[in-house]
Order: sequence, then C-alpha cells, then structure tokens
Amino acid sequence: MDYFEKLKDYTSKQAINLILKGLTNSSDENLIRLTYVAEKISPRFKPKIGRIRKLFKDRAPAYVLAKKALKEIHPNVRDKMVLNFMIKYILLDAKTRENFQKKEGIPCPATIVISPTMRCNLRCIGCYAGD
Repeated sequence: MDYFEKLKDYTSKQAINLILKGLTNSSDENLIRLTYVAEKISPRFKPKIGRIRKLFKDRAPAYVLAKKALKEIHPNVRDKMVLNFMIKYILLDAKTRENFQKKEGIPCPATIVISPTMRCNLRCIGCYAGD
C-alpha cells in the first residue's frame, strides 16, 4: 500500500470517527441526512443505504436499535464496530473483496462466525460445517 492509500485510509477513519462522536446526541433528521452522505461516499451501496434511510424515516425497530446503540454502547466498542464493519468492509477493502471473488468464484463474507458445535444445518459454500 503506497503512502497516498495509507493517507486516504487514515483520513477516512478519522472523518468517520468525528461524525460518529457527533451522532450520539444527534436528531432524527441528522441521522437521515447522514444516509445521503453515505451514498456519496460509497455509491456502490446506494440501494442498501436507501433501504436503511426508509427504515429510519418509518421509525422501524432497526431505527430504534441504531439510536439505542449510538447512545448506550460503550464508545470504544461502538468505534471498533464502526471501524470493522462499516469503514473497513464498505469503504477500504473493496478491492480485496473483488479479488477474492474473482479468485474463488464466491462473494467474500462480511463476517466469519466460528461455532464449536458444527451442528449448523445450512450448507453455505466454503463453510466448514457443511463439509
């Protein structure tokens, strides 16, 4: 990774951390406005972000959960969740996921769950429990 990419990654993380700190006491309208900003940052996910905005506008249970998470989760945990699931997955590691999909022929999972029981009845491609 060259210096420009490292600088871009660092500034993205810092900008999102600042936004996140301001969101803990933000109004409902500001959360909805943030979805428009997210669409501009990551146009690839525009349809999904639009669905999230609709949930926020309708005050669906997912909206209530997001508001509660912003206020009640410890700031360190909240920041790590945002860093790993939003920033790294959506913004920074797109090329890595594309390369994986080209190489393996299947999409890269967002998370990997490890179960000690191996009693899953699903047969997901590449999953150890389905072998």
